[in-house]
Amino acid sequence: MTTPGADGHRPRHIDARNDLSGTIHGPVVQAATIHGGITYTVQQAPPTGLRVTPDEIPPLMVRFVNRTEGLAALDGWLAPGRDGAGVGFAVLHGPPGVGKTALVTRWAEQGRERFPGGQVYVDFAPLRGEAAGADASEAARRCLRSLGVDDTYIPGSFADRVRLLRSLTADRQLLIFLDNVSDPSQAAALIPKGKGSFLVVAGGSGLGELALDGARLMAVEPLDRDSALELLADRCGAEKVAVDPASAERLVELCAGLPVALHVVAGRLVARPRLTLAALAAELAAEPRRLAGMSLGKERSVAAAFDLVYRELAPEPARLYRLMGWHPGATFDAGVAAVAAGLDPGRTAEALEALTDASLLEETPDGRFRFHDLVRLHAGDRATEEEGPAERPALLRRVTLHYLALTALADRAIRLDRLRIADLDQLLSTVPDPFATPDAPRPVDWLEGEHRNILGVLRAAAREETLQTEVWQLAEAFTVLFLHHRHLGDWRESLELGAAAAAEALVPAAEARLRSLLSRPLMDLGEYDAARRELDTAQACAEVSGDLVVRASVQEFSGRY
Repeated sequence: MTTPGADGHRPRHIDARNDLSGTIHGPVVQAATIHGGITYTVQQAPPTGLRVTPDEIPPLMVRFVNRTEGLAALDGWLAPGRDGAGVGFAVLHGPPGVGKTALVTRWAEQGRERFPGGQVYVDFAPLRGEAAGADASEAARRCLRSLGVDDTYIPGSFADRVRLLRSLTADRQLLIFLDNVSDPSQAAALIPKGKGSFLVVAGGSGLGELALDGARLMAVEPLDRDSALELLADRCGAEKVAVDPASAERLVELCAGLPVALHVVAGRLVARPRLTLAALAAELAAEPRRLAGMSLGKERSVAAAFDLVYRELAPEPARLYRLMGWHPGATFDAGVAAVAAGLDPGRTAEALEALTDASLLEETPDGRFRFHDLVRLHAGDRATEEEGPAERPALLRRVTLHYLALTALADRAIRLDRLRIADLDQLLSTVPDPFATPDAPRPVDWLEGEHRNILGVLRAAAREETLQTEVWQLAEAFTVLFLHHRHLGDWRESLELGAAAAAEALVPAAEARLRSLLSRPLMDLGEYDAARRELDTAQACAEVSGDLVVRASVQEFSGRY
């Protein structure tokens, strides 16, 4: 019933509608009939009462060997000082397959009671993404899930995930293990907050900057001989090793102390009971077959461990890695790397840094670089697969000419008046003399430091028909080292390679000179008959050459004999 107004008329009825449809966020008041479907979303904070104790670090499946110093170091870093940090932070670095994961796993097993809040494990290897930082954000998400947070309540941004992780770990004593980390930024943000907690990171040597965040750094090295033999005996049977200890030691040597290689080799012996230590050692002795023989299938191989890191390299470091796998020396410096890859010094330095960060290369105290033996074979295999057929001989020519120029400059700096057959004036006119500056190394010291590499270059170049001239020229210049440091075996080999190359190149004066020089280490070694034969051949070559100075030099050596 409607009451009339003051004018006697009933008020006019207003037909009002309040329509809502869709999803509504926030408070809404409806004063009339509601039309349309309505969805109410209620935001809740992550549950705080739910407590999950994760235990995720993979178990050890074989007996753990040695690493007592590493275990003790982690123990020492765990206990915070009275006024020190309440959270431990350790970074383990080393080449692929060296046993970083096993070391942390063993330590975590031994100290389970130290972490009543649980143990979280995140492997970064399968998390690699195209977007920068995507793997770190995913790692944070996985840590939150491990602590009992449902996906519904995990924030979308990395920063929010990190804040939530800190809140959830503030009252926990927790171990977090981040494995196969390649970027320092992936790790530092995931440090738990609870007093007595510990973050352990394993990856390449490029994680050193985490020391700025309080991390203790530990280099994990290949096993020593005795530990490697113990591991081999444990995996394939002590009786088998005791029957043929010499072959067991040879296998350990071929594995170069790398646990992943020792496990694979032992696995082959166990899987094929008729395979003897001697037969396997003979198979692996040939370098081209060694990595292929260290395999129990595509995914269970030494090469697979290296591939995991190699695939993460940018194109330029990856190419340098491949090419230096063909380098015939045991070590190399940045100059050799630049020549081998045809890069300028700046880009070469960046590529070398990337390789050392990935622990595919090790920098020695004298500023040179070297591969682990098996890593070098992997790099060479990648080069064979991915580089064109002309690249290897081209690289060897570039490296040989590089060493020829530097060795010749060192030779002249030591003794300019020595008789030389090679005319290298044109080559040396294009090369800066590294021994002419005030802070230059002593030429003899440089030759001594490089002599194994120069010998390796001579051996490799001698197998190339197109490099015979460069071989004898390098051997001639190289001999100046042995007048000061008498490595008689190396001196003899270098001169034998040089003399054979001079003969192939049809340069009788050079052959006469090198064979007469060769008589000196042969006499010092007591091989007088061999020395006499070299001098006789030198005399004949000198006569053919028609060079009076060379003939006189050969006569002088004959008189010395």
